[in-house]
Amino acid sequence: MECCTDSNTGGVNAGSDFLNSKILTLFLLFTLIASGLTVVIVTDEGSDGAVVGDTFTSDTTDTTPVTVTYKITSLDPATVQVGNDVVSIANTTVGTITIPSTVSYDGVTYTVTSLGNGAFVMCTKLTGVSLPSTLVTIKDSAFYQCTSLTSMVIPEGVTTIGQCLLYKCTSLTLAVIPSTVVSIGDSPFGTCSALTDLTLNCDLTVLRANFLSGCTSLTSFIIGGSVTTIYDSAFKGCTSLTSMVIPESVTSIGSYAFQNTGLVSIVIPESVTSIGSYAFLDCASLTSVTVDNCESAVTVGTGAFPTTATVTYLPEPVITYTLSFNGDGVVIDSQTVAEGSAGTVPATPVKNGYVFVGWFQSDLTTAFDFSTVLTADTVAYVVWSTVDAPSDPGLDTSALVCIAIGIVGLICLASCLFRFDWIVLVIGIVLIIVACVIYGSTHQITLPW
Repeated sequence: MECCTDSNTGGVNAGSDFLNSKILTLFLLFTLIASGLTVVIVTDEGSDGAVVGDTFTSDTTDTTPVTVTYKITSLDPATVQVGNDVVSIANTTVGTITIPSTVSYDGVTYTVTSLGNGAFVMCTKLTGVSLPSTLVTIKDSAFYQCTSLTSMVIPEGVTTIGQCLLYKCTSLTLAVIPSTVVSIGDSPFGTCSALTDLTLNCDLTVLRANFLSGCTSLTSFIIGGSVTTIYDSAFKGCTSLTSMVIPESVTSIGSYAFQNTGLVSIVIPESVTSIGSYAFLDCASLTSVTVDNCESAVTVGTGAFPTTATVTYLPEPVITYTLSFNGDGVVIDSQTVAEGSAGTVPATPVKNGYVFVGWFQSDLTTAFDFSTVLTADTVAYVVWSTVDAPSDPGLDTSALVCIAIGIVGLICLASCLFRFDWIVLVIGIVLIIVACVIYGSTHQITLPW
């Protein structure tokens, strides 16, 4: 009785406290409104008392209705995901199922925007699923090991797909991924051994690990031009895949990426700078690998190519340097010098009024050494010296005097031929001797003998 009395008394007190708190709250609200302030009431509950994380069930409108579990993900807007991240339908469900775009619960209509983790995991008798256009996200392992599922078309609007989307769906022959998808997790189609038709309408930047591993029936696949990385084991075990074009966008190929495929030949573009270990291990039919790059430009892991394949790289580029000549107004052809070599001495340049001194470094004082091996583009500079202009001798008056005296002496001698006169003869001889003496004393005379 005391327990009951205490319990009842506690209940009365609790009720009184609750009533007082409500009265106080209303008083405060009235005061705020009277003061002209805007009051916004925030609650974690919906109009029906639902909260984010609550789950409920709803039957599909299929011919044979299927009970589906939903989880509330947002109240405003009102959205739900299929499944409670553990299960969504009984894994004994047989046939096909249509997921609606909206479901109602306690008077509220919720939009279906995602598939929860493992939404249809191991529903081995499920043969088909129709998904609503309202979907945005598909979480991990949504259709994991749905071994009777034959096709899957992901609707436009989905942007994110988690890992193991259709992993081990061994009866799947057709899959279509929409253009709106921006990312797909690891192993989305791993071990889909019957898959023959895969359409990727989206521009993925990476193909995650085990992207198509174990898809033994797949004969062709086009890697999009936006893909930059092919992760480990992406195509491992695709034994029917006999050809593959790797686009120029790809820069990295992971380890075991193409292990045990049916490839016969492969061309690896210049853009690829890294190839992981055992990337083409066990490719028994692979006989030709062409790498559109030189060997030094690509990092290749251990055992990347099978020993039975002929691997061809582009020749290593020849590194050259340019030896230029600054001729100070005179054009001299430059030289192309291979790495590890020295330049050669060019022909001696000529410049009017100057004498060539030599080739020098940029300081114009240190001689340029043409025996030094070039390690970069280099310039040799010419140094000239000026030629002294000959001085103007002016008028040679002494020579003129000598010539005049000589001419007079010759005239005297010539006159003796007509009328001999000893005095005139002597004068003529003396004048010629005097002219020679004067000229010899003022000029250097070089005799031929």
